[in-house]
Amino acid sequence: MARFVITEHLKVVRAEQQVGQLSNQPLISEAEVIEGELVAAEQEDRAPDIGLMRRAWRQMRAAAAPATIAVAGSATADLVIQLGHLIGA
Repeated sequence: MARFVITEHLKVVRAEQQVGQLSNQPLISEAEVIEGELVAAEQEDRAPDIGLMRRAWRQMRAAAAPATIAVAGSATADLVIQLGHLIGA
């Protein structure tokens, strides 16, 4: 479930990036770290490394402009908020 949510949000953010509406590659890269950890944990039949995911999420928040996160309904805000909820941050 968590992986599906992240994957779907990343699709939207990547689409925005492709049309020039988002140029924040560090934010996307950190989200991909979290997605990759969820995939690896699933494949290796283990619990995800919450510490790794929380560090990546904090880096994501730092990379996102506060104004961007404050815009409710934006793909970036949704991605950051959903990831925060999923990892309990």
